[in-house]
Amino acid sequence: EVQKHFPQPISPGDILRQIDGKHVRGLNREQILRLLQDFKGSIGFRNGSDMDEDVRKSAQDALQHGPQEDAESGKGCDWIGGILLAWTSPPVVRDVKPEVQKHFPRPISPGDVLNSVDGEQVGHKSRDEILRAFVHFDGQLGFRSKHATGLADLLRRLG
Repeated sequence: EVQKHFPQPISPGDILRQIDGKHVRGLNREQILRLLQDFKGSIGFRNGSDMDEDVRKSAQDALQHGPQEDAESGKGCDWIGGILLAWTSPPVVRDVKPEVQKHFPRPISPGDVLNSVDGEQVGHKSRDEILRAFVHFDGQLGFRSKHATGLADLLRRLG
């Protein structure tokens, strides 16, 4: 009966993310229960998958070991949670492991650009700054499709 109130089914292991727009990460049980007492109708969960931990661990490893070579840009790249990111500005996707796709509403493709980590824009941040954000990853990545720029250009020309 509860499932009908959510756009995607909630499963065991999913993590409570927000109540009425207030993020609950770092709140204790009593604070969360107080938010639920004043519940106005918006509650958000995210998939409690292993991807979050993979992102945090791979970012920590990348900070300790330095980037791999990225022949296309010469700026280096790292595998972060199953996504190979080249450290261009902004970071661009070079490859994606197939099992990662299930965590995103639309497929991520090589050439897509990383826009944000947990809602924070990363376009002009350094590799180390972005990796530190990944170390504290809380489940939200924003990508811009490689096709978005072409569409924007087309719309400007047609406009």
